[in-house]
Amino acid sequence: MIRYFRQFMRDVKRWWGGEKEIKNYKEIYYLQSFASNAQPLHSVNPETDWCLKGEEYLRSSNYKNASFCFERALQIAPRHVGAISGKGFCLYKLGRLKAALDCFLEALACSPKDVALLVNCGNCYCHLHDYDKAIQYYKKALRYDDSPIILNNIGHCLVYLKRDEEACSAYLKALDNCDQENADILGNAAAAFLRTGNYRESMYYFDRCLQLAPEDHLLLNNAAVYLASRDCPVQALKCCEKAIAQEPDNPTYLCNKGMLLLEIGIGDQAAYYFEEALQIDCSNNAAWSGKAVLHFSRGERKDALYCLNRSLGLTQGDDSPVSTVDTRELSPCV
Repeated sequence: MIRYFRQFMRDVKRWWGGEKEIKNYKEIYYLQSFASNAQPLHSVNPETDWCLKGEEYLRSSNYKNASFCFERALQIAPRHVGAISGKGFCLYKLGRLKAALDCFLEALACSPKDVALLVNCGNCYCHLHDYDKAIQYYKKALRYDDSPIILNNIGHCLVYLKRDEEACSAYLKALDNCDQENADILGNAAAAFLRTGNYRESMYYFDRCLQLAPEDHLLLNNAAVYLASRDCPVQALKCCEKAIAQEPDNPTYLCNKGMLLLEIGIGDQAAYYFEEALQIDCSNNAAWSGKAVLHFSRGERKDALYCLNRSLGLTQGDDSPVSTVDTRELSPCV
């Protein structure tokens, strides 16, 4: 049992170091918004009048009404590229990714060099987890526009494909193409370098992005992950607490704090934060793992085994699954 516990602790250490991907120990990656601005059409054609109304609703984030307007425009002119693209934009915002992609692809067939449409197709594929396909569309967009946002999105996909060195290169190119320093892309580069084990570069970019956005809770969480991987749990804990102060109901931050408290030997407080995380997200694998380690350390074998099984998805509890979304990990990117 002791040998098994030590192995389990080594696994936890590896999670901190980024050697094993685990859902609730995230380095946060951003997808920037890249949508073409709504342009006045200056026309009395009925279909463009409906498009103009749709664009007004888009500006106020009223996607249902905007979609209705674009649909009316398409009833009059079924191949109107602006209406098809606008409809796709609304569908994307409403979470209907496959339908949105169909619209973007239809519009792209009429306007194959449209950068926004190419990127929007890439973004849809990205959210649908077809990262190779997403990269194909981003690279096509790069032929016409070397926007740092496109390079950032390529980096995002490469991270999910576990091509970390290439992701670092993409983020660095994105930074080179920025007119001014971008905290989000700096944070992405820092997290990507952390995954490669290049701690010096990682700290350099974390330092730069935190200078720009010292109170950004996602960056603070990333910094906590970095510091934990460098065996600085007390400093990591301070970053985690700052993140929680801004996002008190974020299960990732709560779980990370629990793991840090466990690391420095404050088990009772760690248990509290694991429970808080599980109250929000009962399928939080990392919180169940933390509880398993805590129960092992207390000699509570039965509880430890149950928690370990929950962390591995081998046991279903009575809790109803709760779906949580970290709102800026995959922020709307059309």
